[in-house]
Amino acid sequence: MRTKRLVPFLAIAAALSVPALGETAHAALRVYHGKDKAIANTQVYLYDNENDGNSVEAQYQRRASPGTTRHLWNHSGGGTRVSSGFGSSVIKLRVCEERDWAPDSCTSWVA
Repeated sequence: MRTKRLVPFLAIAAALSVPALGETAHAALRVYHGKDKAIANTQVYLYDNENDGNSVEAQYQRRASPGTTRHLWNHSGGGTRVSSGFGSSVIKLRVCEERDWAPDSCTSWVA
């Protein structure tokens, strides 16, 4: 009789001890450039949170093609968000602000 009660308890305990699928394998990357930001996992979200007239760009590399730098632009103005398509995990990310008549300003790469 004791064994019948113990089996369901052990099954629940084992399930709770295993991390959720992808919980530790795919942490989101976050990069801030002033109030502008990019958040990436298998998709990139780029937020232009400044009403300064400058567009923002996310530059990123995916696990499936680590030598290829991809670009996501937000030309929609302050208070907007754009997103990339889904793909393999993003392994490197940075944010740039496009500046007229001056060099663009970029953050360091985050991995």
